[in-house]
This record gives sequence, structure tokens and C-alpha cells, in this order.
Amino acid sequence: VEQGTPDAIQGSANPIVQQFVRGDVEGALRPA
Repeated sequence: VEQGTPDAIQGSANPIVQQFVRGDVEGALRPA
């Protein structure tokens, strides 16, 4: 799944992808 394809992202069952849809992954992608 490439970035910029919300339809494909929402269709994914991957929990991390689901968070990506919410934008919660923004903080997770950056090392604390």
C-alpha cells in the first residue's frame, strides 16, 4: 500500500494501517 491511497489503507486489516488512517502513527513513526 502506497501513501496517498486512503481507499487501500482503509481496506487493510492491519492494525497499524488502521492507526495510520487516524493519523496516530505520526507519533509512532518518530523515535521517542
